[in-house]
Amino acid sequence: MSAPAILQINANQSSLVSSLAFSSAVSKNSFLFCLAVNTQNLTISDGLNGSWTRLATGAPNGLAYTIAYFPSSAAGTVTVSLSTASFPMIVEISQSSLGNTSAVASGVIPSNSAEEITSAQIAATAGQLLLGYAFTTGKSVQSAGGSYTLQVATSQGAAPYRMALEIQTAGTGSYNSDFFTPTNVSNNDWGTGILALTAPASSPGNSSFLSAALDTGLRGLRH
Repeated sequence: MSAPAILQINANQSSLVSSLAFSSAVSKNSFLFCLAVNTQNLTISDGLNGSWTRLATGAPNGLAYTIAYFPSSAAGTVTVSLSTASFPMIVEISQSSLGNTSAVASGVIPSNSAEEITSAQIAATAGQLLLGYAFTTGKSVQSAGGSYTLQVATSQGAAPYRMALEIQTAGTGSYNSDFFTPTNVSNNDWGTGILALTAPASSPGNSSFLSAALDTGLRGLRH
C-alpha cells in the first residue's frame, strides 16, 4: 500500500485574507487540510463541499490558530472561505483518512537562538503519511528536522516561513513533528502538531470463476 501524497499547496503568508483558492481543480475523494493563523474558532468552508471539520483551535501565548479538514472532496474548483481574515495554508492530499493526530504544542523561541520545535508523539503504522505543521508569529520556520522533507507553497520563496509543512512515510512506531528556526529569531511564539494519514486499502477487484454446466440426465451402457 502506497502512502498518501501531497497534490498541491497554496498559502498566503504575507497578508490577512478571508479566502484562498487552490490553483488547480481538486480530485475526487482528496483529503483537504487548512491551517489558519491569527484567529481561533474560525468557521472554514468551501462552495463545492460545504463546511469543514474543525480539528483544533487555540491561542497559545496569544498566537491564535484554527486547523480544519474535509475528509473526501468532490472533484472541482475549491476556494476556501474563512469566517475571519487570517494567514491561511491549504493542502490537497490524495485519498486518505485521518488515523491519528497530536495536540498542538507551543512555546516561545529564545532571543537570537536557533530552536528545535516539536509536537507530542503519536503512534503510527507503516505506510501512513506523517504530516507535520508549524506556525509562528513571524517568519521563523527555517527547516524540517529528522527524516522529514519541508513542504511549502511554490510561491512562498526562500525560508524562513510564517508556517510550513513537513512529510515523511511512517514505519510502525511513535513520531513527533520536528522543525528548526534560524539563529536570528527574537522571541517569536510558535505552535506545531502532526497528523497521520492512511491510504485506502487496495480493492481486490472482480474475481472471475469458471463455471461448469452439469448434465443431470442419466447415462448408462446398453447391453
